[in-house]
Amino acid sequence: MANGVPRPWFVEFNEVTKGKIEQLHLTNSPMWNIVIRNSTDIDVNHVKITNPVTSPNTDGMDIVSSRNITVANMDIHTGDDNIAIKSGLVNGTAAASKDITIHDSIMRDGHGISVGSETANGIGKVTLSRVTFLNTENGVRIKSARDRGNTIGPLIASHLTMTNVNTPILVTNSYSGQAGAQGHTLQPIETAPVTASTPKIKGIIISDLMATKATCAMIFSGLPESPIQDVVLHNIRIDASYGVQARYVAGKGDNVRVSVKQGPTLEKGPDATLQLNPGTD
Repeated sequence: MANGVPRPWFVEFNEVTKGKIEQLHLTNSPMWNIVIRNSTDIDVNHVKITNPVTSPNTDGMDIVSSRNITVANMDIHTGDDNIAIKSGLVNGTAAASKDITIHDSIMRDGHGISVGSETANGIGKVTLSRVTFLNTENGVRIKSARDRGNTIGPLIASHLTMTNVNTPILVTNSYSGQAGAQGHTLQPIETAPVTASTPKIKGIIISDLMATKATCAMIFSGLPESPIQDVVLHNIRIDASYGVQARYVAGKGDNVRVSVKQGPTLEKGPDATLQLNPGTD
């Protein structure tokens, strides 16, 4: 049994220190492929993961309540999150996930690299660099909600290339089990009290990203009681059908160019102070 589902995952490290997973090819997993849980100082290197795009819950790799994790030279083709970073659903029941580095890898056909949605014990520093996304649902995604949040960030991502990715950047702390909310992220949300499980997303720094054939360029969807803070975008090029949607978010971008087929480049909902400067050649 894995997460209550009668399908096991392939490889799990639980309470492991100074471990390595390398030179593997995992195919047709019945559930998550690799799980790093409650572990420290783990290297995952040169692993290929192949699952049908129609296979549910076949996350390529899940990092749960673990720290000092380095993931490199991966090629992940799957039907769910290519890589997911989590810390549980209940506050105080586990450690945060933090100091996670992912670099020099390819994500194919899945849901992209996700932070969340289970973030109740916090997510610390996550660094992404030199990652290619091909035909994924999302590129970089942070997803949390009022019942499962905590402090999240910083996330620092650079040198990303995306082709036919539906939403290259998606950051939401009003996640409801759906991948995104195109067409719904400009409406007001009713304010709720801040609690221990309110997500607090701060420090999203993304630079040197190029995306072509996207559907929605970026989505930032915070909460009225907890806006997304300190978004910094630099050297971004996105070719998309629709532009940037933003509500309850503060930040800025320089040298950010979004080419759209329909509608405005940037649409703002409530409490959105995101400013994007296209720069000059």
